[in-house]
Amino acid sequence: MDGVGWLPLTARQTAVVECAACGLSDKQIARELGVSYRTVRTHWERIFARWDIHSRPAVVAFQIRHGMGAEPVEDSALSFL
Repeated sequence: MDGVGWLPLTARQTAVVECAACGLSDKQIARELGVSYRTVRTHWERIFARWDIHSRPAVVAFQIRHGMGAEPVEDSALSFL
């Protein structure tokens, strides 16, 4: 994807990607965000469809490379590390 015409992620989708970038599994992301595992999987499916990217590492790299995402996460928000 070249970044032209990309759709921004929702705040929750961004949180899922940021957790994945920190190395969390989908089960750990679900626990951290207080949602079900299935909800996390649904977020991934929608992210993949939105950006036409079909792997977690590629999504994380794309978001980092293009500066897309929320403001920097405060240390207290990363208490799970």
